[in-house]
Amino acid sequence: MKKLQLLLICITFAQLTMAQVVFFTEDFNGRIPASWRSIEVQGNRTASAKWTWTNRGPQGGFRTAPLASTTASNGWVVFDSDLNCSTRNQEAWLVSPRIDATGKGVVFLSFETYYRSFNDRPTVEVSIDSINWTSFEVFPRIAANDYGADQATNPQKIQINISQVAAGQRFWFAFRFLSDNTTGNGGDVTGCGYSWQLDDVALTDVDSRAPNDLKIDETFYAIAPNLITPASQVVPFGFLADVVNKGTQDQVDAILKIELFNSSTNASVFAEEIMLPLIESDSTLVDIASEGVFTPQPDFAIYEGVYSVTLKDGQDNNPRDNEQSFFFVTSDTLFSKILDPTTGIRFGGNQLSYAYGSCFYVPNGNGFFGRFISFFIANAEKLTGKSVNILTYKWRGDINGDSAANPEEYGNAPIAFNEYIFKGTEDDWITIPMSIDEIGVPLENDSYYFVVVQYETTDAQPMFIGASDEFDYRAAFFRSLLDGQPQYMGMLDVGNTGRYEYFFRDAFTVLPAIDMSIGSNPDIFTKTAEALAANNETTLFPNPAKEIATLNLKLTTPQDVEVRLLDIKGRLVDSQKLTKISNANLTFQVSDLAAGNYFLHINAEAGTRTLKLTVIE
Repeated sequence: MKKLQLLLICITFAQLTMAQVVFFTEDFNGRIPASWRSIEVQGNRTASAKWTWTNRGPQGGFRTAPLASTTASNGWVVFDSDLNCSTRNQEAWLVSPRIDATGKGVVFLSFETYYRSFNDRPTVEVSIDSINWTSFEVFPRIAANDYGADQATNPQKIQINISQVAAGQRFWFAFRFLSDNTTGNGGDVTGCGYSWQLDDVALTDVDSRAPNDLKIDETFYAIAPNLITPASQVVPFGFLADVVNKGTQDQVDAILKIELFNSSTNASVFAEEIMLPLIESDSTLVDIASEGVFTPQPDFAIYEGVYSVTLKDGQDNNPRDNEQSFFFVTSDTLFSKILDPTTGIRFGGNQLSYAYGSCFYVPNGNGFFGRFISFFIANAEKLTGKSVNILTYKWRGDINGDSAANPEEYGNAPIAFNEYIFKGTEDDWITIPMSIDEIGVPLENDSYYFVVVQYETTDAQPMFIGASDEFDYRAAFFRSLLDGQPQYMGMLDVGNTGRYEYFFRDAFTVLPAIDMSIGSNPDIFTKTAEALAANNETTLFPNPAKEIATLNLKLTTPQDVEVRLLDIKGRLVDSQKLTKISNANLTFQVSDLAAGNYFLHINAEAGTRTLKLTVIE
């Protein structure tokens, strides 16, 4: 009997303890409760200028997926910025009822969310008087077009320690969506973002986070200055990362390790360990720089880089985010910042004329020539009969420090010019000679070259240039400044004024689909020692491929050829060798390969060429 009584007492105590853990919840069952306030602070005074209840999700033209929260079946709340797109400032608050946290030593706010960013800032606001509010960033340092987490993470579960304001107090909290001239993070307009969706809000008086939880900040670690660099133009570069302590315990003497592998041989080619100083709970150790730098070997290779963080003592409770990896390639002739476009973008708001391009550093230009430019236009079918100029500039760098390339810094004129007139049937990369006279353009040592696609229009037809948000070069740029050799990325001139900015909001996170090919022969239609000449035709189809990809070779002379199919980590997937052929079709079975990007490397007696192959499910 005593045992039974003791058991009942223990159960009752456990229930009381659990009851103290969560002291407020809201799942927006069928509506926004009357005790909550949805307030439009700035906007266009329409119904969609406020937070609203939904069971369908965003309804704008660029809608994200609906929130897949735990209680999504009974609805949730959304601020649908895209549906309310008016290019005016947007500021919408969803304010809770007053909460009693007297007697609470700590207060944590948790909620489930799905969010994509575009020149806006989501914050949690907390106040004890409803007049003075303290802001808590929900997604610090997020860039335009990025999701709050990986796009597939739906919902993302957020927990924020609001104890500094709320513990022991009666307080209000609010979800604030703001888009104005202070919130730019890479988009070209304000007041026209995506959406912020919320559900399953809770307040707890215990910290449910794990004690030991470090991670590499997925939004800020340095990659190589180019995705693809000609082997003749490699330069040393260093590494940089931020480390976040998400756990409840301060951490000291954790180790950040940077290691590079040659993916073709799986050999480690660079490694450095950095002992980290104290990282307090809920803090980020920023701009951790390697002492060493790495210079790729001057031959074809694919490299993988890995950042990892480990605790001095104890096991990390969430090891899944302790690593971030990247890759880069040394090629025969190609400079590129991206693989393939993932989106189409334009600039300038009502100003439809602009030039956008990529900048490449050439350390060893003497004896080399700029030969071909490749670019991608996302809406070419709407540009029939219109044209773009392809302009190449030699630049001395930002001499006056104004975050732009000015005419006096690049000699007042491009060193090469070509024009392309759209047929309206283009649906892939467009490749043309750098110079309209179809002769290679001499390059010089220690010089920057930036190539832009310039669009000029007098009507209302915009041009959307292909671009990729797959690679984030922000940390790489800041690391290059530390090394005294800046590596510039995107170059933008809205209105075609002749002044090209490199520190605008999209410069490091949404890079244009513009590649530059160089070689050692000024005659761009004669074969060179290092590159298969253009009159040797190599056609890869279909691309993207689902089951079988076929490579059609039409070579000018019979010759031995080896073709290797590599994945993005340089691992050999397939290879074929042919003897003394000039015309041939080679088929590659890809149905069993994982969806993604691959390289098809052609090594002929007359030279080499690398093609990109995309495999889809």
